[in-house]
Amino acid sequence: FKDCTSLGYAYLPNNVKYTVIGYRVFCYCENLKEIEIPEYVTRIESESFYDCVELQEIKFNPYVTVIGDSAFYNCNIEELSLPKKCDNLGSKAFGQCEQLKSVFINKKLTNTSGGLWDYEGPFCGCSSLNDVVFESGTNNISKSLGDHLHFELIINGQNVNPEEYYNKNINEI
Repeated sequence: FKDCTSLGYAYLPNNVKYTVIGYRVFCYCENLKEIEIPEYVTRIESESFYDCVELQEIKFNPYVTVIGDSAFYNCNIEELSLPKKCDNLGSKAFGQCEQLKSVFINKKLTNTSGGLWDYEGPFCGCSSLNDVVFESGTNNISKSLGDHLHFELIINGQNVNPEEYYNKNINEI
């Protein structure tokens, strides 16, 4: 489907048991607005939805564990809730999603390329991001998290100063 500019919605059936959305499968589908990730998919490869500039809604299944490098780079999403089992975000996975305002980060996320907002991090260039919510039980907020802060950090429903919580288990807060 690469470069399929007329594609507005892609239906990926649940009855086909594929586990990976492959490298660049939907990249440059500039009119794709919505995608629902089927229940058997556990991995979204690098650049799968790269530069899908109209992509506004991603419905993840809870079983996605890996979102590859630049998988959703330069998309138009405003809100994002990482899948419950996602433990690995690649470099620039949601990079340059300039409309992204709110992110919910699950407690399983342990592996990111760089800090979350560093130059190569999964949320680099997300200039509208102002709400980040960590699931209760999240471990080790990295020091690099605070290097480019321009948002509120909310833990257990409370706005907090991130510098006070580096490398702490959120259950201790």
